[in-house]
Amino acid sequence: MAPKIKPGREEEIASDPHIWGDLPERFENFVPGLVAAIQRMEQKWQA
Repeated sequence: MAPKIKPGREEEIASDPHIWGDLPERFENFVPGLVAAIQRMEQKWQA
């Protein structure tokens, strides 16, 4: 299966208001935390 998030676009996806609404603006650690979680999953379940 092809990845849903292309490499290098994690931050773009994590800060997209169409997906997350105002969460990235309201919580300063939202984007870095989500990007870190995505990266951990990618490392754990490498294709």
